[in-house]
Amino acid sequence: PTPDWTYIHRELKKRHVTKQLLWQEYKEGTPDGFQYSQFCANYQEWGTATVGDDAHVGRPGVRDGLHEVLRRTAVDRQRHEGSPSVVLPPAPQFEPVEILSARQK
Repeated sequence: PTPDWTYIHRELKKRHVTKQLLWQEYKEGTPDGFQYSQFCANYQEWGTATVGDDAHVGRPGVRDGLHEVLRRTAVDRQRHEGSPSVVLPPAPQFEPVEILSARQK
């Protein structure tokens, strides 16, 4: 049987839930079901048909989150030129990053 993609999509929004974990759960209940690569491809296909071609199905990764933080920081810097430097909180797998204004370099 086909997985409940709506359920999968909703669960992926939760912290620490991955496609790998949901696939393992699915395989326990359906041993003859999709292999992991098929599971991911079918989920992506479902998301494209349901949410749209430009949609990113799944949770953004650390990289996407970091890009968003840097984008916001750049916008804030433009608005508040000369404001104090911004120190980002450390992520578990990264060293702390300090962004200095042009005047402090």
